Amino acid sequence: MTGVQPYNITIGEQSAVYEYNPHRDIDLASGWNDSYTGSRVYVLAGLGVGTPYRATEYEGANVVLTFQGTAIYMCFTPQPNMEWSFSLTPTAAYRQVDGSADPTCSQWGGTTLVAADNLSYNTYTATLTLNAIISGGQFAFFGSVVSVSIGPAGTQANTPLIIDDHASTWTYSPVNEWNQETDTGAVDGSYSQTCYYNGTDTATATYTASNASALYVVGMLRADIAFYTVQMNGDPPLKYNAYDFWTTNQQVLFFAGGLDPTQQYTIQLQNFDTDYQTSPIGVNCLRIDAIYLINGVPPQTYAATCKALIPLTNDVLQHINDFVWVFHTHFCFESAKQRHIAAHLWRFDLGHQFFFYSRRRYRWRRRWWAGGHCDSNCRPRAAVAPTESCRSSHACCLEAGRRSNISGLGTRHRSHPFLP
Repeated sequence: MTGVQPYNITIGEQSAVYEYNPHRDIDLASGWNDSYTGSRVYVLAGLGVGTPYRATEYEGANVVLTFQGTAIYMCFTPQPNMEWSFSLTPTAAYRQVDGSADPTCSQWGGTTLVAADNLSYNTYTATLTLNAIISGGQFAFFGSVVSVSIGPAGTQANTPLIIDDHASTWTYSPVNEWNQETDTGAVDGSYSQTCYYNGTDTATATYTASNASALYVVGMLRADIAFYTVQMNGDPPLKYNAYDFWTTNQQVLFFAGGLDPTQQYTIQLQNFDTDYQTSPIGVNCLRIDAIYLINGVPPQTYAATCKALIPLTNDVLQHINDFVWVFHTHFCFESAKQRHIAAHLWRFDLGHQFFFYSRRRYRWRRRWWAGGHCDSNCRPRAAVAPTESCRSSHACCLEAGRRSNISGLGTRHRSHPFLP
């Protein structure tokens, strides 16, 4: 993996972004079945106890996840003598790891982790397949961690901004087909719900995101929701099956990375699937809880000719107020605001001595010119042939928009706590 900064999104097995084959939630012998480690008695649409996992006893059953990013980690527990396989499309290398070595998989209780990381940034389809099973054995899948991109390498992720479903920036249509439901398991104690399944006047929840490098939408799943569709900007619509025997909160309904924070992205969730003109389960309800926006702050970029940058911190501002500053040749001002502050320092060049006047302190300070190849205007000194260092210094001055960089400062000034 090169060039992008990964951001991990944890997706439990109950999320609708997984495709379970041949069936998402059915008896173990026929496909996959959602279960809990602490719930022995199943109650339709009930709340489970313990850790959720999806189990199967069906040879050939698989779970599929498509993502755009640089890594995926899938956590599961195969019983002894089971045969399973993992594949990525496009083809890429992966490795098997003990589940206890990964904090997320270990917390879930999985014994095996498949890790496909250091991938080239691309769109991948990951498939985990149960190939052979012993009689009475179960294969349990717990979930995945996916690494999406939030920008170039070195980008720092801010704390996710959580926009709850009842924020005014959400748009629901038709308005009279949506209502608020209270639930202690929701992000803010409630979620927005529609059970209006109609292809002519489709019920939609829409949010336009900005300043986001990655995002994901969460909602509630249970036995009265099956198919829904998500579309972002002009991308092809994505169709999901969210059916689940249990009631489960804050499940990922959609996720995306590699976004440009300077652009806007409109995400629309539709309580409809064009493959089913009428709901296959009778009542089909879509429940929206919140959208998480991750803003990536890219690494600082400097002028090509500058070797360092003085950050505009409170400590620096205080020191500017209290003392007179002398900037080394290889420092540049980061912004117009810094240049404005520096303008409070007046400089006078008298031969080989420099006198500085501070408006704040109203006093003179003197610094001796201690050699160097450039004069106070960042130009070659007459007695010295122009050097690359001086050319860079002059370019640095021009880049800063003012001649505020001075080379050849003495050792005494180089020991200043804010200078190298």
